[in-house]
Amino acid sequence: MSLAEVVFRWTGVRLCGAMSVRCTDVYVEVGDTVSAGQAICKLDISATMANYETASMSYDNAKKSYAEQSSLLSQQVAQAEKRMSLIPRRSLI
Repeated sequence: MSLAEVVFRWTGVRLCGAMSVRCTDVYVEVGDTVSAGQAICKLDISATMANYETASMSYDNAKKSYAEQSSLLSQQVAQAEKRMSLIPRRSLI
């Protein structure tokens, strides 16, 4: 049973959005009284966590690549500015 099915069964509210969690166990029955914070089911979030880890690694790699490319560009600009400063002014016209 999916989390969306459990929530709908209990509340009548339909969850919208992509959810990749599965409900592996339900601890209460329809009509039971529950308290705030009480667990009503057990969720298997292993697929969601795997997706998160993959996305996190991709993000970290992208940040590293950006930093490296930004540093390289800064070095290239500095070298070009240095070369331009060595050229006599009159030859720039």
